[in-house]
Amino acid sequence: MLNTIKNNKEKIFTAVLVIYITLLGIGTIAELFDIESILDWWIWRPPGKY
Repeated sequence: MLNTIKNNKEKIFTAVLVIYITLLGIGTIAELFDIESILDWWIWRPPGKY
C-alpha cells in the first residue's frame, strides 16, 4: 500500500488538484449566478443550516 502511494504520488496529487479546482469552479459559478440547488450541496452548506 505504502509503496503504491510512493510510486503514484504525482498522479494522486494531480487527481486531488483537479477535483479541488473543479469543485472550486462549480461553487464559484453557483455563487455568481445564485444557483441555490448547488449551494445547498453538503460541501458548500454553512454549518448549522440544516
